[in-house]
Amino acid sequence: SNMSIAPLMNGLAIGGLLIAILNFATSAGSKMEETHFWNLYCGAEHDDTDGFTERREDATMAVTSTGTKSCDTYTINWGAFAYFISSFVILGVTILCYWVLRKLPITAYYVKLAQEDCQNERNNDSTTTSTTTTNGNNGDTDNTAVNISTIWNTIKYPTLAIFFSLLVILTLFPAWTLKLASNSKCTSRNRIHNDLFIPMTIIIFNVFDLLGRIVAGYFYSTFLEDGCNVNVVSKRLFYGSLVMFLFLPLFMLCHTSSSSSSFLQQHHFIIQSDIYTLALLSIMAFANGALLTLSFSHGPRLLPPQKHVQELASMIMNFVVAFAALLGSLCSFPYVWIAAFKTSV
Repeated sequence: SNMSIAPLMNGLAIGGLLIAILNFATSAGSKMEETHFWNLYCGAEHDDTDGFTERREDATMAVTSTGTKSCDTYTINWGAFAYFISSFVILGVTILCYWVLRKLPITAYYVKLAQEDCQNERNNDSTTTSTTTTNGNNGDTDNTAVNISTIWNTIKYPTLAIFFSLLVILTLFPAWTLKLASNSKCTSRNRIHNDLFIPMTIIIFNVFDLLGRIVAGYFYSTFLEDGCNVNVVSKRLFYGSLVMFLFLPLFMLCHTSSSSSSFLQQHHFIIQSDIYTLALLSIMAFANGALLTLSFSHGPRLLPPQKHVQELASMIMNFVVAFAALLGSLCSFPYVWIAAFKTSV
């Protein structure tokens, strides 16, 4: 059977992809984004013989006409307006769909099933409680402590896989990935190589992250149908998360906006290829999506279906996710400093 967690993981990825597409569309429809990019990165790097005369004149027209900034600074950015207003539209549609869903007969049927399951579980819990209380309070406390220790020992491999995968991803994304730049930056008229390069990389990341999550569901079902030992699957997830650390040095070799004066560039370690950058980003996103989905799906399956056991496991996994997010964000600072390290040589 397929995993119940898969629709949730896929839904999160789809939401991220839709936002990335919307971000790309609003950036592509905004002339201000293009002129700001050329002013910031390309205005003084090329002479007029490169064919960028008209573009540079457009970018600086507001300043050269009067010597000061014109009223263009205060014009409405309709792309940004569409980006933010869409969130309200999506929220409204979601609320409407939820209201309609609650009225459907199939929803009432599954709600009734869930209520019956909860009632049966309460009856089982009350029976278990009455049995354990006869053994004394000390025995019940020891049982809870053992449960926590046992749960961690059971799910530690998929939980650590979640931790290491998120640690690597959040060290690189977005602190370092937003510095990625096309090798044709400021030498091509195509906006994909200039101001739209970063929005495009965000779409690519979300697309392959979604593909990884979708494929993970298929392979996980295949593993179980083939009779693969669950402990073997746990260790494979853990080892796979350790492989994610290879992306840290590999991304240092990508061409970025700070590569021109970095130590790696001065010693010719930077790979001047958009294919390398985009392929590496795609592989990392796919591996991240697959590992997270497999680990979140595999962990609860290792435990019995009792409510308190699953709640403790969920608490442990949620804590690990929060801690990985915090540590990954902190690690991004030294990573960016090392990757963009500059020398006076």
